[in-house]
Amino acid sequence: ADSVSIAFNVPSDLTERYTFKPGQYLTLRASVNGEDIRRSYSICSGTNDGELRVAIKRVDGGVFSTWATSEVKAGMEMQVMNPMGHFTPNNIDVKTHVVLYAAGSGITPMLSIAKSVLNENVDAEVSLVYGNRHFNGIIFRDEIEDLKDRNLGRLRVFHVLSGEPNDIPLFYGRIDSEKIAGFSKLFLPMDSVDEVFVCGPESMIKAVKDFYLSNGLAEENVHFELFGTSISKKPSSEGSNTPEFDANVTIILD
Repeated sequence: ADSVSIAFNVPSDLTERYTFKPGQYLTLRASVNGEDIRRSYSICSGTNDGELRVAIKRVDGGVFSTWATSEVKAGMEMQVMNPMGHFTPNNIDVKTHVVLYAAGSGITPMLSIAKSVLNENVDAEVSLVYGNRHFNGIIFRDEIEDLKDRNLGRLRVFHVLSGEPNDIPLFYGRIDSEKIAGFSKLFLPMDSVDEVFVCGPESMIKAVKDFYLSNGLAEENVHFELFGTSISKKPSSEGSNTPEFDANVTIILD
């Protein structure tokens, strides 16, 4: 399979430790070909779904994802860390309009956020701008449509496809500054937006952040999660050929 959805049967005495907030992730650990491997995957279930579930998409050359999509079967045991992450809504209990920008597998935490916000707050609205190459390759397409049907008027979904030309330019190509401005003008007016989430490549995150911050949305209401990055190198200060990297590293032990 190209992708797999895995639900974990959490032991009853650990229920409290595995209670999660929408948008959080799990770190999974497995021994693959004798190698100890850990990977983090966003939780895709809503907080009221009664389950703890992640989606794993196979990545070319990905050791863990290849193993998970071909070898993992029901009944197996896996080591799973507690839910973590701060990619979560601030104002889930008040009347709110949450706007989600996702590309490809970046939909996973967005699905949890959308389901949780809509289920827990009858006054909430969610708008999803979702970029993919082709309509047939959209992850969770049926689940998104079902969620939209159950929340008519409260969940709006806009598909932007880079591999399928559309008569309307806004829905064709990649989600960039021009498209974000277009969606804001036509469908998502600034004065209606309370929180924004973006999960995808670095260029898309920058475009979303720049647009909403420059248009007055408070920084604490613009949330982003990166699933791939290009590291910029700079020449070594000692003049050697060894590149130096600008990075902040946080190490959490145990």
